[in-house]
Amino acid sequence: MKLICYLLKFEYFLILQIFLLIISAYYDFLPFYFFVVIISLLYLAYKTYKDPIFIIVVLIFLLIIDALIPYKASSTTQSIMLSEAIFILFSPIVFLRFIFDLKWTEKVYYELLIWLPFLIWALVIGLLVSIDKIKVLSYWKNYLVGFFAFITTYIYMIESKNAKKILISLIFWAILLVFIELKVLLESGSLTTGLIGLYFYKNLLDIGWGRSNYIATFFVVIIPITIGYLVFVKKIIWKVLLLISLIIMFIGVTLTLSRGGILALLLAIILLMIKLLNRKYVVSFLVVLSIIAIVILVNPLTYVIIERISTLETSHSVYSRINFYKDVWNAYIDNPLTGVGLGNLGYYSKFILGPDESPSAHNIILGALGELGLVGALFYLSIFVYLGIKIFNAYKKEDNILLKSLRWSFFASFIGGILHSLMEPNLEGFQFSIIFWVIVALNFHLNLLSDNEF
Repeated sequence: MKLICYLLKFEYFLILQIFLLIISAYYDFLPFYFFVVIISLLYLAYKTYKDPIFIIVVLIFLLIIDALIPYKASSTTQSIMLSEAIFILFSPIVFLRFIFDLKWTEKVYYELLIWLPFLIWALVIGLLVSIDKIKVLSYWKNYLVGFFAFITTYIYMIESKNAKKILISLIFWAILLVFIELKVLLESGSLTTGLIGLYFYKNLLDIGWGRSNYIATFFVVIIPITIGYLVFVKKIIWKVLLLISLIIMFIGVTLTLSRGGILALLLAIILLMIKLLNRKYVVSFLVVLSIIAIVILVNPLTYVIIERISTLETSHSVYSRINFYKDVWNAYIDNPLTGVGLGNLGYYSKFILGPDESPSAHNIILGALGELGLVGALFYLSIFVYLGIKIFNAYKKEDNILLKSLRWSFFASFIGGILHSLMEPNLEGFQFSIIFWVIVALNFHLNLLSDNEF
């Protein structure tokens, strides 16, 4: 009887469901799909407003979906990314939440204010002086999502479970990225065929929203914090899982054959190990060193990487970048205060780039000068200087030995990302902008991890 009464309470809801199914069947289930999408978006909106960290986790994993299922309207158009659509739809919700929260706090977020001069300058001046204003908006969006990821993580990371969730999500995300690399190799016919292509022909990977050099930059910032987390955790099961994760990630970075990425990663690891070389961490250090040695010695691609590094001065990519550097510098000299606008350097180049080449300076400092001018470059680079000093000071003030090592690993990750940006346009990318700035913001909440039991 109780069951019948319970069902009767939902009789109208059941009738509505049947009605919707009938209509959906008649129209090839399109109304049903539309209904599911609307409900899903409403749920995301509710969860985002309640806990803005939720949308950060969603964005992180949508990047993987975008890599797995790149949708193109035609063969000549850029991929339409789900992560971009979700960012555009839900960032206003977080902004509204932040505005409402300001009524209840008198705290000044200097970390937010340091971004605003750069974002305003890059957009307003860029639209005024650029040749291609669409490119200005397209590139500016990538910096804006980085600001969104940083500020949201920085302000709303208030629970230890969220800090742990974000950190584990980043590590798991990097593992998924490796499997996508393997998927690309399999699609060449077989894994063996793909590896042979990498070994003999030095084929570069392409996962839809990024190629080899861009893929490598994610490992540059995630591997150091994974090593730091390995030292930090106490439970054996976590250490084993993190060791397996590191092996997978090291394989992933070698598959990219990225000279700049591997060099930046090695420098970040050397910086990291400077502080980990003591008796407390000697076991963890030896294990990590053994993993690196095994991957290098066993991996047949090591020869290809060494060969690519040894021929650095004669390679086409280096030659093309040096020639483009000259054009970028000339563009800056001709427009010293304003630059030429985000994404517009290609219009001022005398050196003809290939059809697949990005009109980027491949150098964060030179690119900022050419696109933003001296004033905009100072605004932009001051963000890194200010946050870098804060991250280093947080490390110096830390008393907890384990947490101190974790803070240093995040600092090494930060430095590794910047070093790679001297060779690659990683911070111009939508995907890397999210991952990098989430890691930077997480720096300021590592104390939330100290109370967790691992």
